[in-house]
Amino acid sequence: MYMKRLFLVFFLALTIFNNHVSAQSSSIGIEFFKGTWTDVLAESKKQQKLIFIDFYTDWCPPCKRMDAEIFPDKMVGEAYNELFINYKVNAEKGNGIELAKKFGVRAYPTWVFVDELGNMVLRADDYMSAANFIGLGKRAVLQRNAKGSLAQFEKRFLNGERELAFLREYIAKLTSMKVTNSSVLNTYVKCLPADKINHADEIMFLGKNIGFVKSDAAQLVLSNFNVLSKDQQQEINKPMFAMLRNEFAEARKDKRYSDEEKAINDIDLLLPSMNEAQLNTVNHFKLLFYTERKDVNRMKVVGYAIASKLILIPDEIIDKKNQEFYNEIMAPFLSGKEDSTKIPGFAEEKKIIKKNYSADIASRLYMVSEAYFKTLQPNDRALHDALQWIERAHALTPNEATLKLKENIKAKIAS
Repeated sequence: MYMKRLFLVFFLALTIFNNHVSAQSSSIGIEFFKGTWTDVLAESKKQQKLIFIDFYTDWCPPCKRMDAEIFPDKMVGEAYNELFINYKVNAEKGNGIELAKKFGVRAYPTWVFVDELGNMVLRADDYMSAANFIGLGKRAVLQRNAKGSLAQFEKRFLNGERELAFLREYIAKLTSMKVTNSSVLNTYVKCLPADKINHADEIMFLGKNIGFVKSDAAQLVLSNFNVLSKDQQQEINKPMFAMLRNEFAEARKDKRYSDEEKAINDIDLLLPSMNEAQLNTVNHFKLLFYTERKDVNRMKVVGYAIASKLILIPDEIIDKKNQEFYNEIMAPFLSGKEDSTKIPGFAEEKKIIKKNYSADIASRLYMVSEAYFKTLQPNDRALHDALQWIERAHALTPNEATLKLKENIKAKIAS
């Protein structure tokens, strides 16, 4: 949990910090198959073994720790080499991007156990000890032919079974395993009787099981969101927000501007149920979109909404938040439950932990200041506010990026 939580810090401060940690390697332990995904499926069928997939990224600290400590372990290697066709996938490169989408991978590392037909059997994530990791593998083998497995649901669906009770079970199973479920959701919506389609219990079911890929169910939930009670809205807020956040990110990556704007408008429908963190995320999305589309007026409105609050946070509150986060992260190491000496680059990460809240504020002030610098004319008085914000960011986390932007804004004002 430590490493997963810590990575959220890295994401928030991405514009300022870039932490690289080198991984160790070993030829002992798990042997990973070399070849395409088609080759892996063929080998799985040939050997009648499940496939174990390690989804990783180049920047993921717990991935590097698994590579250094667990995968080279002799007992882990003996277990996994006997039970599985083992396959490593970089989720951000080549075919790994589509494979990660297929299995709904959004945290790293994620481990997926798959049968020879490509049906998921089990998944897990986060750093594990060798003993727990071996136990996970044994659990996957037992799960393969268990009653109610995903493979059995898939077979019944492909054979044309469309009873609502079955579809609900299948959708819930997909949700529990974090697998893309849009096609089954679409089928469920089509099968719903007209007199049930707008019922609150159906809207709640769809909202809870909405998945990460937009479907016909998403629009149905959004168009009926206001008929739900406040408590019901809160209950489905998290999965709905996560799906729309992903929709925005995908549209932005592919430069589908109309879909990007649609995602923003859809997210706004959830405003009554949003918490502060979600509102911050939405404002960040809007800032990015309005800046790129050169919508100066709306960009300035969002920019002021973000920065005017951050600039007023006093130093004593920032220091307190920094210390609280540091204490929380360091607790397992100070108690002896975790060994920091086994974590590559921990000394450097520790420096970032000490300034987590400062880095969060500084990174958001940086983004607003940069948007103003890129978008506004030299005679726009709002640039003076941007200068004040970047000066605050630089005071909180002095570095070359904040210093350079501060000087650039000064030069633009003077031009």
